[in-house]
Amino acid sequence: MLTPSTQALGPPTPPPTISKLAKAFVDSLNTYQLSDFLVWMLYHDVVELPDSPTAWYQPINKLDMRGWVALGEFLLNTSKAMDTSYGFDLVVLDSICDRIGLQRSTVHSLLIQFADPEKMAYSQIATVVNQAVANFMTKVEIYEAVRAKLQELEKLASRQQPTHTSEFEVWHAQVVKHIRDLLKLVVEPRIANLRSGTPLVTAATAAQLPKDVKDGIKLTYAYEAMQPKRQVPLHRYGIYPDLQIVTPPPSPPHSEEVERARLHAMQLLADNHDLRAQVDALQDNKKELEKSNEKLAVRFHKLQRSQPREYVEVPDPNDVFTSSRANRTVAEDVQDCSSKQPQPLSNDGIAPQPFTPLLTRQRSTVLSQNYDDIFSGLDTPPTPPVRLSAPATGGLLEPNVPRRVGRRSGLIFTSDQKNLLAAIRGVDGEDEDWEGGEVRTPTPAGRK
Repeated sequence: MLTPSTQALGPPTPPPTISKLAKAFVDSLNTYQLSDFLVWMLYHDVVELPDSPTAWYQPINKLDMRGWVALGEFLLNTSKAMDTSYGFDLVVLDSICDRIGLQRSTVHSLLIQFADPEKMAYSQIATVVNQAVANFMTKVEIYEAVRAKLQELEKLASRQQPTHTSEFEVWHAQVVKHIRDLLKLVVEPRIANLRSGTPLVTAATAAQLPKDVKDGIKLTYAYEAMQPKRQVPLHRYGIYPDLQIVTPPPSPPHSEEVERARLHAMQLLADNHDLRAQVDALQDNKKELEKSNEKLAVRFHKLQRSQPREYVEVPDPNDVFTSSRANRTVAEDVQDCSSKQPQPLSNDGIAPQPFTPLLTRQRSTVLSQNYDDIFSGLDTPPTPPVRLSAPATGGLLEPNVPRRVGRRSGLIFTSDQKNLLAAIRGVDGEDEDWEGGEVRTPTPAGRK
């Protein structure tokens, strides 16, 4: 026969005391505020990674941040089973969950996760995977645990009521669709492949693939991208890591050697600057000299091209001028050249050459020789003179050659003028060149 224990039964354990901050915050909650917070949690858990820690927590203001953290800490210290042992302190939160059909345990788990920065570093799916790996589950069991968690989150997201025409309403539709696509295109095909060997396409190896397969490949990448650890803004939780301020060691006093080295370095910098300026100036001078050399070469080339090959001075032994130059020494020629003043340049940059009769005569001789060679083939015997016949006798007439052939000047002189001209010429006034008061101009043969 069983007898009751003699130990007296103690009074029941009183419920934990909620803080005034958490109690006031819970009493001020409404359906839209709770739904907006849950949508924000799920959006960065399954849809898109935050751009930065600061941008991640920006939708939550400072007052709400303190209230959500206080509420999560209270739920963490009450009961692991998330039952109603906390009494009537959270009656407003429970009434909202019951009214819109939210599961309390799921809401409490999200609030507890938000209150702990270490838990916020991992998403809900990453937390499930890490726990399954720690418990040495197989790959199939891991995917089944993930499927159960996604189904739980999909049921929670589909019944939320975010604020109308707000950013959370847009995020709510994306969260619901994304969770359903993960279940349909990522998790369930892998469970079927591991259970029954159903073919699984994990890469776009062909150009033509169904749209569901392409979407499944993209969602697989998004599913894996949500697993690593995230950076949480600790300052939003009032946690500021200790900043180690490194104080630089005091600088030693400047000695004479240090000051002298500093001045020497400054002098070297100034000298280097001057040398660089000189190098630049020399480079400019070099370019100008190269240009002038090119111009001088062009002028020299033109001068050589303008000098004919036959234009060579050949000394004539009978020429007094040439013979006198032949007897001169090289030193005398150099002295004469040095004593001469430089001649001004012409418009084309070439000094004018003086006129030398000797070179002109030689050139005429050479040209006349060339002409003799050219016209030698055209020499013909002279044409015989035309002889006229006398009409009476029929014999040839002798040519009537005048006594002296000359050119008349066409001038008529008086006797006194003729005597004056004769006296000047040194001939007699009755000379045969004077006929009829006209002056005969002598022929070239007569001049000789």
